Amino acid sequence: MIIDLEKAKGQLDLIGSDNDDRVKIALDAAVAIVLDYLKVPLETYLDDSTGVYDVPVIVGSAILLCVESLFTDPQADPLTTAVRSILLRSRDPALA
Repeated sequence: MIIDLEKAKGQLDLIGSDNDDRVKIALDAAVAIVLDYLKVPLETYLDDSTGVYDVPVIVGSAILLCVESLFTDPQADPLTTAVRSILLRSRDPALA
């Protein structure tokens, strides 16, 4: 996975495993939302030599902000102004 569960829980200031399932659902959704917004497949960030995902810091930050939005207010648009602003730097306008 691009962002691990512990990092997402840290973003939400969660300790323990009581909410792990909810965080995992929010994390999976946030990754999908951000990649869809950027119009890139998940494999874009896969390092073939190591088999590990290497995500730019700004993309990872946007994913974590989406996780926070999805977890705290599932009815709100997770692509907040802050997330869009961060991702604009990585979005190819020709594909958007």
